[in-house]
Amino acid sequence: MLRTTRATAGLAVMTLVLMTLTTGCGGDGGGGAGGGGGMPDDGGVDTPPSADAGTSQEVVEDSLVTLSGTATAGTNAVASVAWSQTSGPVVSLSDANTDSPSFTAPKAPIQETETLEFLYTVTDTEGQTDSDSVSVVVSSDDFAVFLADKETLGVQELYKSDVETGPITKLSGPLVAGGFVSSFAISPNGLYVAYVADQDTAGVLELYVARADGSEVVKASGSLVAGGSVAGLPMWAPDSSRIAYVADQDTDNVFEIYTSLPDGTGNAQINGSLVAGGSVVGLISWAPDSSRIAYVADQDTDNVQEVYTSLPDGTGNVKVNGTLVAGGSVVGLISWAPDSSRIAYLADQNTDNVQELYTSLPDGTGNVKVNENLVAGGNVTAVEWAPDSSRIAYAADQDTDNVQEVYTSLPDGMGNVLINGPLPAGASTTINPTIPDDWAPDSSLVSYLVFGVPQISGYAASPDGSGSVEYTGAMDAGGTGLQNWPKWSPDASRLMYVAQQDSITVELYLVRPDGTENEKISGPLVAGGNVASGIFEWSP
Repeated sequence: MLRTTRATAGLAVMTLVLMTLTTGCGGDGGGGAGGGGGMPDDGGVDTPPSADAGTSQEVVEDSLVTLSGTATAGTNAVASVAWSQTSGPVVSLSDANTDSPSFTAPKAPIQETETLEFLYTVTDTEGQTDSDSVSVVVSSDDFAVFLADKETLGVQELYKSDVETGPITKLSGPLVAGGFVSSFAISPNGLYVAYVADQDTAGVLELYVARADGSEVVKASGSLVAGGSVAGLPMWAPDSSRIAYVADQDTDNVFEIYTSLPDGTGNAQINGSLVAGGSVVGLISWAPDSSRIAYVADQDTDNVQEVYTSLPDGTGNVKVNGTLVAGGSVVGLISWAPDSSRIAYLADQNTDNVQELYTSLPDGTGNVKVNENLVAGGNVTAVEWAPDSSRIAYAADQDTDNVQEVYTSLPDGMGNVLINGPLPAGASTTINPTIPDDWAPDSSLVSYLVFGVPQISGYAASPDGSGSVEYTGAMDAGGTGLQNWPKWSPDASRLMYVAQQDSITVELYLVRPDGTENEKISGPLVAGGNVASGIFEWSP
């Protein structure tokens, strides 16, 4: 325990003077122990206050931590207390001028700890202080979830492995003979694991939710009609408030979307009433703020796929897309803006068999076409929102048929610009059509690939169309260049990629977006060795 005290030196001097005067007076002239006019009984020196910061704590990341200080008055009353952090990852104290402020424990590295130190200072009415320190050790609560036939050969069940302490916990409930767990999804808050299994009836897949600590399992899907089953992978709301799933729950072979609370209650149908022959397809997407859920279905007209959103409890169902031309349909993509302000989709909405990009407000109003008019034969093929939702990038053969280029636009369709530079004859560009990782994390640049030249190369462009730079190095003439989509560093300062750059050997490279400081980081490889083209990641 670290303690510091500051007494008032002037009081000691005053006490010495008074003692001298008392001795000089002699007799019984009021100079006895009780007649000093209010001076302390301990020889005249004020006793400072005392601070106790409490005992050290061991907590897990993201938990609420409360400090507990105790101030004891000395000669004078306590005037104030104050907490300050002296080391460790910076946290925000709820009220640093009380005895018991609180804070949320920061993240800790897997299988490591973070130590935070706090100083508790007590001050009395005369300015004397005392301080005491306390430490809070934060551990990671990370765990791994996996499927395995761990206990019975051929029976796949759900398990959790605690990364910190090592024990294995079975999360799935007892399975009926012949049953198995087919898929699972961990809630974003880490408290629950949803899984699909024929746990109660062989051959009937249902949705269950287990607490991540293994303490409870509940059935989350509603009662299924004869022949009904849960299909595909369940999807948690980003705030973990509900779990969504698709099932032919009410009518056999009619697949609809439902949500439930994590405790298995509150089961609700999300889609509106389906036309005869209608069904919800597998495209489901929660708004990032969990306010609504979007899906694609032939809800109003059989075989005409459209976009709808609902509130998480199934109310407020609205159609999002605009009126479709005869033969038109929403195709293959729905994408929320990161701030949940708009939803983007591809559809042949205005012209049959011409796929274009549109956005709408989540309530179905404000529908706009984002791309400019396409050349005959042109289509939009890939879409990606900027992380800050300021713009939306898309790939299309907008200006020249069969020459795909990259454009950005404001979400309302204004400010449309071409961002790639001039292309060599026969070349095309694109952004990743499946994984939204082409924008720099700070939304400052867009990475895109150029195909159709001797090797595939990577470029970074300003989203306002003001310029682009090739960041990959000169590729080996005997290779194909880039082997996969490059990946931005979390701070947007670098790109990492795999390529046949220095030779036909596939190696890992690091570069700044302006093409400088290009370096190979995979080190020497054994003769004939290569870096796996699709398996490379940045640390968080």
